[in-house]
Amino acid sequence: KGLEVTAHIDPLLPDLVRGDAGRLRQVLLNLGGNAVKFTKKGEVALDCKVVEKNAQGTLVRCEIRDTGIGIPANRVSALFQAFTQVDASTTRKFGGTGLGLSIVKRLVELMDGQVGVVSEEGLGSTFWFTVRFAIADNAAKARPAPPAELKGQRVLVVDDNATNRKVIMGQLSLCQMEPVCASSADEALALMRQAAVARKPFEVALLDHQMPGCDGAKLGRMIVNDEGLKSTRLILLTSSGQRGDGHLFADIGFAGYLLKPVTQRDLTDCLTMVLAAQAETWHAKSQPLITRHALRSQRAQHRQRILLAEDNAVNQKVACRTLEKLGYRVDVAADGQAAVKAWETGRYGLILMDCQMPEIDGYEATRIIRGRERERGGRRIPIVALTAHAMKGADVQCTAAGMDDYLSKPIDRPQLEACLDKWLHTMTLANIEASMIPRSQVSANAEAPVDWQRLLKAIDHDEELARDLATLFIDSGLTGMQQIIAALENGDYGTLGEKAHELKGASANLQAMAATTAAERLEFAARNGDTEQMPELAQQLKEEIERAVTYLRQRVA
Repeated sequence: KGLEVTAHIDPLLPDLVRGDAGRLRQVLLNLGGNAVKFTKKGEVALDCKVVEKNAQGTLVRCEIRDTGIGIPANRVSALFQAFTQVDASTTRKFGGTGLGLSIVKRLVELMDGQVGVVSEEGLGSTFWFTVRFAIADNAAKARPAPPAELKGQRVLVVDDNATNRKVIMGQLSLCQMEPVCASSADEALALMRQAAVARKPFEVALLDHQMPGCDGAKLGRMIVNDEGLKSTRLILLTSSGQRGDGHLFADIGFAGYLLKPVTQRDLTDCLTMVLAAQAETWHAKSQPLITRHALRSQRAQHRQRILLAEDNAVNQKVACRTLEKLGYRVDVAADGQAAVKAWETGRYGLILMDCQMPEIDGYEATRIIRGRERERGGRRIPIVALTAHAMKGADVQCTAAGMDDYLSKPIDRPQLEACLDKWLHTMTLANIEASMIPRSQVSANAEAPVDWQRLLKAIDHDEELARDLATLFIDSGLTGMQQIIAALENGDYGTLGEKAHELKGASANLQAMAATTAAERLEFAARNGDTEQMPELAQQLKEEIERAVTYLRQRVA
């Protein structure tokens, strides 16, 4: 239908609350589904706001507003009764019996809430309901601070829809950015030229795709081709993505492409990734387009391995099993000294550090790690304390040692999961820059398809292990490439994407960075359905895998 769909969440609403997720989901689906069904053009907007907040919990009012057919005043009072609809013609035209609204009323009442509607025939409707949520045990630690890299950055929002502008401006303000909005392409170009003259150009511009007159794609081309404006990075937002759009927008020079409604987390992470490279990088297509799938892949890369520093065998087993069920890889260090040595490998996204261990305890190990981080200027790894001392003052001691957070033993799985989400799902410029490999750098290092010295450093200079890994890659790399070619010939792009993802991980483990980049590009193309690029990208990957295999065969000979 080409409807605009927006979602505005009150910043005062906690990220985590305690309530009935199943009933809430059903209510939202019923009301949202009706809004879309009865709206031919315009928008459907969800607005959740805090009505009351106290020590017992939070009262929330949710509104679903549409620009649809509306409801006559004399019909509103009977609307929430079973099998009631506006009239028989509505049933014939749009389908349905009205049973959904009676179910909504019952579900809301079961959550101790109220439900109602404000409507005017021909102008649309606003259905609303209230529900009270209890405070979640770990609500205080749920929301991480916005990335420091976004603070104070100037960003332009271009959208003809006022609701969209309001929602996105609010999301950007939560990131502590400095947003400016424009309602048309002409207004946007004028603002950008004024900013350029004042030598305060916008770092990023968020462009709506479906704008009258001059859409986001056309505006993007104008910006990229303007010498005075092209330093601004571009992200396209659309309500109706089509297969192949990603390839089109990447060719124009966009850095990101997201479907609306955009979540706060996706917007924050996309902006962080886009700001990790200059605008010229995106215009030259030296990095893959940032999409929702790319964001999920990036998060997965930075959440897969955790270091557990724990001396008790029983605690080790329990913690490892819990972490594995949550989808993480975990390695164990039995004391503080081993933890520091393991940290030196650079493999880990986070350390769970027991405070009481023999030889070097968790506090001292943390102080050593923090000291070395300061000396080297490297990234700061999140360290979460595991303490048996669930008493006042434990957090002060952990903070003084340089720990970022703490959990009391025995570990509660929901609290552990929330803690890991907090620290591992927030992207930073540092870890993104470390994972982004410019095409120029790959070309410059063409004579070394595998960084052997970097591989040795990553595995503590274990030559035997390095040769074993090389032998495994020689077999698995060639087999994986054969599977990719077969999937391409059969049009099985799902399998192609999976195999490219596997080769990307295997190549990265071997420090075969050119192959890693080639596999990543092919994976993105497969996930986004960019069929035109796939044959060329598959050939590039094949060449890089063969180069890496030739090099490794010489190493293990």
